[in-house]
Amino acid sequence: MTIRVLSGYPTISCEAACVLAGFPPWDLEAEARASIYKWRAERRSRGECPTEREMSLRKSCARRILLEKWDARLADPGAGLRTVEAVRPVLKHWVNGRRKGPMTFRLTQILTGHGCFSQYLCQIARREPTTECHEYGCDRDTAQHVLEECPAFSAERCVLVAEVGDDLSLPNIVRRMVSNERSWNAMLTFCEAGAGEYPHRSRHAPPPSQTKETGLVDPILSSAIENVIPNINITEIINKYSPLQSHLSEDGKFNFSELAVKYGQKCEEYSVTTEDKYILTIFHIPGKGRPVLLMHGLIDSSDTFIIRGNISLAITLADAGYDVWAANFRGNRYSLGHETLDCEKDKEYWDFSLYEFGYYDSSVCIDFVLQQTDKKKLTVIGHSQGTTNFFVLGSRRPEYNDKINVFIALAPIAYLSHIRGFKGVTVKLATPIYSALTSLGVVDVFKENSALKDFIEVACTQDVGSYELCFDGTIIPGAGFDSEETEPQFSHVVFGHYPARSSIKSIYHLSQIANRNKFANYDYGTIKNLEVYGATDPPEFDLGKVKAKTALFVGENDVFGTVEDVDTLKSQLPNVVKYQILPRKEFSHMDFVWGKHMPETLYPYVFEVLDKYS
Repeated sequence: MTIRVLSGYPTISCEAACVLAGFPPWDLEAEARASIYKWRAERRSRGECPTEREMSLRKSCARRILLEKWDARLADPGAGLRTVEAVRPVLKHWVNGRRKGPMTFRLTQILTGHGCFSQYLCQIARREPTTECHEYGCDRDTAQHVLEECPAFSAERCVLVAEVGDDLSLPNIVRRMVSNERSWNAMLTFCEAGAGEYPHRSRHAPPPSQTKETGLVDPILSSAIENVIPNINITEIINKYSPLQSHLSEDGKFNFSELAVKYGQKCEEYSVTTEDKYILTIFHIPGKGRPVLLMHGLIDSSDTFIIRGNISLAITLADAGYDVWAANFRGNRYSLGHETLDCEKDKEYWDFSLYEFGYYDSSVCIDFVLQQTDKKKLTVIGHSQGTTNFFVLGSRRPEYNDKINVFIALAPIAYLSHIRGFKGVTVKLATPIYSALTSLGVVDVFKENSALKDFIEVACTQDVGSYELCFDGTIIPGAGFDSEETEPQFSHVVFGHYPARSSIKSIYHLSQIANRNKFANYDYGTIKNLEVYGATDPPEFDLGKVKAKTALFVGENDVFGTVEDVDTLKSQLPNVVKYQILPRKEFSHMDFVWGKHMPETLYPYVFEVLDKYS
């Protein structure tokens, strides 16, 4: 689609076209592929056969080197300077297919400066007698003039500024566009006006082959209604008619990298590809100390470890000198890529459960960090479902136990027999809810800018009523509410990041574990279980094989990872080196990552384990 859009302006430079399309120059692409071929040929000449994992890591390495060389080349592009300077800082996002929206005809004009602007039409297209803005008498009518100054678009500019901030330089706008869908859509809306409404604009029509691009999967509420009433856009109706608007703070809008930089750290971003072709993002806050890999929980992302700013776990570890790595499992906003499937079009993309998180995602993240750091072992800290993923990995791929210094399990989840409160009720209703959603074609939840996600963000970030509704009422109490640790103002941060997108199947898998009282693989039902597993029941995960040193931390007020269930887990694990029920009676499930007083209530115990076993 991007290539077809770019074809509307043949004057766009090759450099700008490659950058916008996310296609590296062919000579660099050929060089990368040749290096992989040469490496594989050398291995085979020695009688060795590279495994799929080794091939995946080699491809990731070749891709990283390719991007580094392309980035160096773009330091002096020769042409397309406006576009290259804007996109180069976030080039990895474009190349790896993690942009937050479509590339349209009007957006291309603003990003390149080639289009319906008097300076372009006069000096390049030779179709205007002057470079002036006809309606307002400015000397030069350029794309940047439209973005920053032209009075004709004051109203549209206010909307854009509200989303991307006062800095309307193109690099800042592109950075914000890549960060979230809201900024991308705000820019699209502005471009439709700014590159198309003047009478002297619209000299070129969009290429005939261009069609409107829209997301195809809108979770739960919008999917359900739109499947029944196909021609209705629920998100658009909510945005248009709701008297309330989201009130996220800056930290609520920033992504992981932006938060790391804000709180004084450097941040790197890497892509890794799993054996089953999912493309994941790992963030890295470099440090000279020992590597620590953070693994997030249910409907969450790596953001959970950094949204508390200077007291967050990621920043605290970095300040202590650790080399911090933060994984993102398939399906959340950072890890939506796949070599062959499109998460917005192919429902097969969302066919994953806890097994895939553990067997594929956790293993490739561990291998990648060890490869990058040239270490033989690392430390893993998991929260909630992040601990579940590790237990799956350790039981199904026991060789990974030898790669771990110590596994620190915060609010560990393997058994859910004693789940209480709101989540307990939800678990009992899980089967009919899951059946209803899948019958409507819903395969994922909490997509960015979906009706449900937007509703939660708006409802939970108001100054009046939101705290009582979302923390004390429905959403957070499912994990054990603790008012002293999650203050009202924090809602303006957390609901910009949580809940995160994931598959319905993975959430339902947790409810199966609770209802069946077994830590087992996904239950497809008797007939399909026979097909998949060769037995009527799914196989249980053998926790006796999880021989890595393990430290278990549990809160008495955690109604999800209860003390009783963690006691059961402890009895199954062969190498528990620390079992800590935190002294504060009110300590709950999310206090492990969001608690206001983590430096006093949690970190002393965590660092005690780190110092002893890392």
